[in-house]
Amino acid sequence: MTLEEMREEVARAVAIFQERGDANIHYVNGLDLFGAAYADNLPDQLHPDGDGYIKLGNNFVTEVFTKLGIRVGRAGVA
Repeated sequence: MTLEEMREEVARAVAIFQERGDANIHYVNGLDLFGAAYADNLPDQLHPDGDGYIKLGNNFVTEVFTKLGIRVGRAGVA
């Protein structure tokens, strides 16, 4: 199974749970957090380097916390 196939399967599974009324399950495609634009931060073509993890974390906060209505302050979660 490729990473792309796995993402599709997980997204389908999450959609099934949501259709059955589970409001506490969410799916975020990892490529939305750390996609091709960050290839320079993947020294082994898979794992982020130090700067890559910072970018990934910032993107996670923007994508996930903001959409869930979690207020984020300057030093982290407020």
